[in-house]
Amino acid sequence: MTIFLGANDSAIRDLSPRQHVSVPDYKKHIHAILDIVRAVSPATKIILITPPPLDEDTWTAINLKYDSIPGRTAEHTRLYRDACIVTGQEARQFHGWGNDLAVIDTWELFLGRERMEKVYAPEDVQDFYVDGLHFGQKGNQALAEAILKTIKNTWPELHPDSMQEKIVSFHLIGANDNLPSFLFHP
Repeated sequence: MTIFLGANDSAIRDLSPRQHVSVPDYKKHIHAILDIVRAVSPATKIILITPPPLDEDTWTAINLKYDSIPGRTAEHTRLYRDACIVTGQEARQFHGWGNDLAVIDTWELFLGRERMEKVYAPEDVQDFYVDGLHFGQKGNQALAEAILKTIKNTWPELHPDSMQEKIVSFHLIGANDNLPSFLFHP
């Protein structure tokens, strides 16, 4: 299961009060979600995904084009990224998640380890987005690959390459395989 929250929560309260969630509430909400998942499905593995670095220039330009207030900054979003990482650490250490929880840091993913802690230029991340906030093809591809890599490295038994098919692929089923006739419409 993935939990990918914070891009909207990190809206600045005075500029976008309907979307803003304080950092303490953000952390509390993630812990609450984790508690519910653990109670309902104790064997579930979780990947927390940090809110991504904002392409502030593009996001601002698009919002101003439509007479909308951007309501976000990269600096403010970083607070939620940091809170997500800390929440993951707390859950693993103090809430019994251990190795059942992993965190993908989208800042490291998009910027690289050496640049993620520094101020970055919006053009460093613009190729990952369609509008500065929502992923485009490159952003979705990068995140999908990071999810698969995290699964392979953390829970290799759950990686698609390691799993056995439990359902026979439809192209392997013939008309004479003694299956119910409703499966085969002319």
